[in-house]
This record gives sequence, C-alpha cells and structure tokens, in this order.
Amino acid sequence: MTGSFRVTTRSGTDYLVCLDPPRYVIRFPGAFDQALEPANEVAPLRKDSEAIPLLRVVNLTVGQRGRMLLYVTEDGGATVRDTTEVSQILPLAGQFQMSDEAAAEIGRNARKLGWSRVFLMPSTAPPVFVLDASAARTLSSRSFHQLESAIEGVLGNVEFILDGAEYFDVSQLNEMREL
Repeated sequence: MTGSFRVTTRSGTDYLVCLDPPRYVIRFPGAFDQALEPANEVAPLRKDSEAIPLLRVVNLTVGQRGRMLLYVTEDGGATVRDTTEVSQILPLAGQFQMSDEAAAEIGRNARKLGWSRVFLMPSTAPPVFVLDASAARTLSSRSFHQLESAIEGVLGNVEFILDGAEYFDVSQLNEMREL
C-alpha cells in the first residue's frame, strides 16, 4: 500500500502516516474528553510533531489499537509505537506542490513575525510547515496564530499543518525545504 493517511485515535491524537518513500509518521497528540474519561490523559512522547522514520505498520485498523515500528532514537534503534483504538483512517490527497512565490511569501511572513526559519516537509498531504523553535527567546502563541492566518491567505482553501520543533537532526534538515 502507498499514499498518505490521517489516522485518528480514541485519545484524539492524529497521526500523519506517509507510506511513500521516505516513509514516516508524525504524531500530533490530542486529549481525552475528561468528562468521559477523567483518569486518562494523553502523554507526550519523544519526537511528537516531528517526522519519524517508519519501518513497518504492524496494525492500523479501525476499532483496534494501532502499532507501528519506528526509528525514534538517534542511534538508529527501532521502537514499537502503540496507539489507543483507531477511530478513523482518511486517505489524503497527493503530494502538495507550492510555487516559489508562495514559499517566499510564507518565509517573509514568518521572519516578519520573529521566527528565524520555517520549513516545508517533503511529500506531505496536507502540507506540513515546521517552525524553528530552537531560539533561546520564546515567541508568542499570537505570532504563531498570525503566521497561520498568513499561510491561509497565501494557500487559500488548502488544509495544512503548522508546528514547531526545537531540535532538527541533519537528515531532517536535508529533507526539508526552507522557505
């Protein structure tokens, strides 16, 4: 099987699963409905909101717990990532193509709002933009939301994901397009 999929779990966590090379998974943690399950909450995991190389999908079936084999550690060691029950799997459209003009406009907007760098992840659908959040100073959620609005203005009705990362390894930087 090939393509990209948005996998949603009972916890509200979304996974962007790309089965085309380079195969990867991005986890966007959700939150349990505390009114329904007050004892549960979603724990943060290593490399949340970062592309993690995908070795194998063991199980991603609606109504069952998900399981994937990933390269999470820097030393190349594999780990098993389990999920709560999968509630929905949506196939995503093909690879997103962005014009050089649109990319330059998004980059200018990011820098104007104080973000030093913004990247576009390769071969993602919807497109995933990643802000460099490694600077010592903290940027406001207001500037994040302003950048979201600016990207919406550039892309129109295209669904996208905007996130920040505090650490990038060399292989990630080599794969991403800086805007």
